[in-house]
Amino acid sequence: MPKKASHWIGVKPEPDKYFGFIYLITNTLTGVKYVGRKFYWVKKRKVGCKSMPTTDRQSPKWKHDCHKESDWKGYMGSSKPLTKDIKAFGKENFTFKIIKQCRSKGTLVYSEVEAIIKSGAMSSLSEEGSDGYEYYNRSCDRIRYKVPPIYHEEEALPETYN
Repeated sequence: MPKKASHWIGVKPEPDKYFGFIYLITNTLTGVKYVGRKFYWVKKRKVGCKSMPTTDRQSPKWKHDCHKESDWKGYMGSSKPLTKDIKAFGKENFTFKIIKQCRSKGTLVYSEVEAIIKSGAMSSLSEEGSDGYEYYNRSCDRIRYKVPPIYHEEEALPETYN
């Protein structure tokens, strides 16, 4: 039986190279969007895998035996308002786009927060949104990981942030 194709568009998924990805889901009927993150890999509950030396997929310290592939291919977001609308309008009325892939958990978490802030996902108003907002996003995760210097973008912040 052939493998079920993923509904993700945009950047080509590369789970063998990256730890996870940042995505944008758009309701094509209302234009309301959702920015989120998804891990390609999750920890296995296995002897010897309790402490993880790294979550960087390209690191020589990465333990292949301690991770398994997540449900990313069929994943449709974790926001309750979003999943409610997917059920109401049908999956075919949404686009699921990968916008960036990240090698480590820290970079992934940071990149999601950065995408939420830069897009205005927590504050943009819209006439079409069910509650008056342009995005389904209702929270922004805490930053718990330092991002290695090699992952920082060369882009400067807009003057309004300085």
